[in-house]
Amino acid sequence: MRRLGVHEKSDERILGRGEFVEQLIKESDQTRQEQFFDKERLHRVAKHVEKICKKEYVSFEALKSGSRRQKVPMVRSKLAKK
Repeated sequence: MRRLGVHEKSDERILGRGEFVEQLIKESDQTRQEQFFDKERLHRVAKHVEKICKKEYVSFEALKSGSRRQKVPMVRSKLAKK
């Protein structure tokens, strides 16, 4: 095929070529895009963190600081489970 000047899509990480490789790359690109935060999602997360901090009387700064004050690790744990 190469002699005829026809090049198929390939990727050394994927066993296969042509349409199969193109489809896998397309799907992985879509999945990667979904993993990145969009503005709306980031805003929802920030609001959720703020709500939990207020409820537990923990400042956002304490949450970020690495403090081990009794409530701070508990709040971090709650957030990690969400």
